[in-house]
Amino acid sequence: MKAWASAQRTLVVDLTEPCPPIAIDGARVTRVDGPRQWLSFPADTSAGPLVSALAARYPLADLSIQEPDIEDVITRRYAGDLPIDVGPA
Repeated sequence: MKAWASAQRTLVVDLTEPCPPIAIDGARVTRVDGPRQWLSFPADTSAGPLVSALAARYPLADLSIQEPDIEDVITRRYAGDLPIDVGPA
């Protein structure tokens, strides 16, 4: 479903100390609160490469992934914010 592919997942990163906003290809920082940062990335991509890049470049303490709420995806789709996949023509 294209609407799901256009949705965003969130990687919540807890660093061992506050740092400037994280710069990682494929994700963008949406919020910073002390050592915790929230990174948004496409729902149809794997978090694995992001986690590997983060672990190699930043002092990680913990992390978690938040999936998009299906209600949000549906609401955004019907508000016209997300395309709908109608399949092959």
